[in-house]
Amino acid sequence: MATYKDIAFLERPSRAKPMLDCQPGAVTPWSGIYRCMGCGAEVASIEGQPLPGEDDHQHAPGDPGEVRWRMIVAAIQYLTRGTPSAQAIRRWQRRQRIEMFIERWMPFRRDGRPKG
Repeated sequence: MATYKDIAFLERPSRAKPMLDCQPGAVTPWSGIYRCMGCGAEVASIEGQPLPGEDDHQHAPGDPGEVRWRMIVAAIQYLTRGTPSAQAIRRWQRRQRIEMFIERWMPFRRDGRPKG
């Protein structure tokens, strides 16, 4: 099962990418974490790269099911395409306001020396 350290880096989209199963060795449609629906193993894969093939990922004799990869976590790349969510924009704006406040009202530089 995929785990995370900080939920602030994950969001539940209003429009999720379709849940589709990919065959072993298929080209990855989107970057993210893929889970084998046969045994539960997980791999990270980059868009346009092949998922592990039948030779790279084999089930133990007792594991049921065939090798099928399903994306469980999508990697959204705002810098290359698409638009950021409203929540991401608000987080960015908040960080900008905090940095402006620090620059304006803190009498010392970050290295500890007085300004000016």
